[in-house]
Amino acid sequence: MSFFGSDRRIQSIQQSKDDDAHVRDWATFALGALSTVDTSMLRDALVERLSDSDVDVRGEAMRGLALRKDMRVADAILDELQRPGGSDLAIDAASEMPRNEFLPLLEALVASNHDAENVTLAVAECRRTILSGRGHE
Repeated sequence: MSFFGSDRRIQSIQQSKDDDAHVRDWATFALGALSTVDTSMLRDALVERLSDSDVDVRGEAMRGLALRKDMRVADAILDELQRPGGSDLAIDAASEMPRNEFLPLLEALVASNHDAENVTLAVAECRRTILSGRGHE
């Protein structure tokens, strides 16, 4: 749903750089998950948020880039999955853009009794990707 025009997207991009993590989180969520627009400016704004100090902002950026199948997010997803407990948004991103290299980290989360249903889904998506011969592109 592209409910916001270019002025609103530009405003959200600017807000995604705000000093307040809560503002950055909501702006990044709006850019990544609520907008179906796919421009280089929007993707670049999401890439900038991959190094944010706030886990939720990073996660929203990951999910938004994964939805757009932007390979620049792969290393960020790997890094986030290696953190203790694994970020739910990184797990969602791994499910949206399954890759072979995500599978061992996701399986480790399952083995550690990570109780989120999204881990099981992400594992299934990665296994499906491996069986289909994709996941390296």
